[in-house]
Amino acid sequence: MNYLFTSRIFSTAMALNFPDMTFSHFMRLMYGGLKFDISGILFLNSVYIILYLIPFPFRYHSVYQSILKWLFFLSNGFALALNTADFFYFEFILKRSTADVFMFATEGNILTLLGLFIIDYWRGVVFWLLMITIMGTTYKLVKAKKAEPMKKIHF
Repeated sequence: MNYLFTSRIFSTAMALNFPDMTFSHFMRLMYGGLKFDISGILFLNSVYIILYLIPFPFRYHSVYQSILKWLFFLSNGFALALNTADFFYFEFILKRSTADVFMFATEGNILTLLGLFIIDYWRGVVFWLLMITIMGTTYKLVKAKKAEPMKKIHF
């Protein structure tokens, strides 16, 4: 019952906002977006993935695992911050941020603008902190354990 109600609301909103959009076209758009997002996530985390999968015994050491953890949090936290800022910036330029955003960084008042953004769009900061908390909680669920042979062979 809940599914039928939600699908009816969704299809009504689609028909009102995008009258030429068919369901199959919408699914093709979703598939293209999913491929783009997955490639971006893999590119962002490629160094982390390679360092996590190298087959050397030191990868189980706590210092190495700590370095990997900080690499993961810093890279993904920065990406989440940029994506969250872009979410709010979209309403002003009606497009996703591109390299032209960096023209603000050359004006020398980037810290002032960042401070104003944090104050004016505090909901974004709360959302970002929530996402970082979820990322930290789920990161703890994955542990690198040294694989032990299931059956030892005695000679």
